[in-house]
Amino acid sequence: MATHKEILIIERAIACRVCGSHNVSKDGFYKDTQYYLCKSCGTKFAGSDCYPKMKYPKELIIKTLTYYYNGMSYKNINQTFNDLNQIDLPKMTLWRWVIAFSKIVNDYVLTLHPKTIRYLDSG
Repeated sequence: MATHKEILIIERAIACRVCGSHNVSKDGFYKDTQYYLCKSCGTKFAGSDCYPKMKYPKELIIKTLTYYYNGMSYKNINQTFNDLNQIDLPKMTLWRWVIAFSKIVNDYVLTLHPKTIRYLDSG
């Protein structure tokens, strides 16, 4: 007897990045990225799982940065993605992500000011 697996389909509500409206329609692909058109304000934007003008989802870029700062080489990161997700990314793409997003994170970290606690001697 054959076993049947239940397939769960989750629909994500795509909202316009400008006006927040859910009244959007698909508006074709550009460089393998799905674009949408807001029927309320006329804005064209990429799907919410990618950064603007980027082909790959945010999770992949975040994993790349995490792996890199945990000591993996670009070759090993590429091999990991290839083994787990069947995605063959050029090492140059991984390098560009690390350079670009490290600058963004560095600029953000420089704006942080740690709060220090001053302990008084009780003696």
